[in-house]
Amino acid sequence: MGASSHPRRRPFEPAAPRPAGRPATGSPPTGLPPGYCADMVRHPLALLPVVTIAQGRSLLAPAGYGAATEYGTPARAIASWVDQGAEWVHVVDEDAASGANRVDPAHLMSSGVHLQYSGGVRDEESLAKALALDVAHVVLDPDDLDWACGAVAAHGVRVAVGLDIDQDALETAGALERSGCRRFVVGGVAEHYHRQLLASLCASSLVPVMAGGRIAHLSDLHQLHELVPLGLDGILLDDALYGGAFTYAEAVAA
Repeated sequence: MGASSHPRRRPFEPAAPRPAGRPATGSPPTGLPPGYCADMVRHPLALLPVVTIAQGRSLLAPAGYGAATEYGTPARAIASWVDQGAEWVHVVDEDAASGANRVDPAHLMSSGVHLQYSGGVRDEESLAKALALDVAHVVLDPDDLDWACGAVAAHGVRVAVGLDIDQDALETAGALERSGCRRFVVGGVAEHYHRQLLASLCASSLVPVMAGGRIAHLSDLHQLHELVPLGLDGILLDDALYGGAFTYAEAVAA
């Protein structure tokens, strides 16, 4: 079902602080957008298709079952997921990350969707250019931790921080959260060991967490859904959708 039948919603706001490790409580919001996986309605989970920009082009969403094969502009790729019901899309700008020109804001325009953008945002110049894209969230690279801490303190909800899930992630996340970080976007969640670390991060953090990386089967979504009471509120979907392992509609219904 396309997004046109659903009203445009406000960007994600960070959840109210809660004691670490304790489940969220209360009734779920009404009118959940189609990007939410609501088999456990008390704890809705957002599913974000990933659109990757490489050499100015992006792979379009598959029209049905089977692998994606058609390329187009980033805006057209984003729109292809909106047509399948997505209200949030995660954009990876590989061109910008490799030092090429950052995508033109006009090339990201697509009605009815909120964008989360990542692409080598690791200093003031790249952050200013990313914020000028007028996306809902800009994901920072925290390689320079002092700079990242200053950026989250200055820009609040407009920025999230990307983390690779490893033993250093908890310490890095703690420093960022003390500086005012309002959201983490975690990559590399591929094996059971990584999911254990992700669970520890969610349990110890007081801000929402999104995760992605090598999600290959619907069973992977089921396993990640177990972390929702700990603070996981979104999953990034990439290769499985483009490779035809399952459709976006199947992911939402899982």
